[in-house]
Amino acid sequence: MGKAPDWQAAFADKIASLPMAAFIPRRIRWDDSLEQDITNRTLRHQIHWEMTNLDKADFIIFYFHPNTISAVTLMELGRYSQSGKIIVCCPEGYHRRGNVQYLCGKDNVLLLDDFDELVETAIAKAEEILKRENPSA
Repeated sequence: MGKAPDWQAAFADKIASLPMAAFIPRRIRWDDSLEQDITNRTLRHQIHWEMTNLDKADFIIFYFHPNTISAVTLMELGRYSQSGKIIVCCPEGYHRRGNVQYLCGKDNVLLLDDFDELVETAIAKAEEILKRENPSA
């Protein structure tokens, strides 16, 4: 909703040299006033796109910026916390940090406090997946 820096773009820039795709749900032009009802085609399309790509992803990163509420990200964390494919960054100052810490601890999810560490960890994870999929590369 524009309250956090565009961390997805910063992350995408750092992984640009890797032969992988990143699905980034942030939209430059998103209408915050869209009716929050599944009958809204635009909203339903966005939700479907996000959930489909989260299901297909080799790994998922979540970043809970302290200036945000991130209600949808919290929902997605709950849905995927037992998938074994998420990495979470939740710095001090995030208003529901205790909830995130609890769920990550309960479901053995890697929880980091620093965005740069999140990027380094995600790059290492991507490289590990690429090596496993292409052992001769």
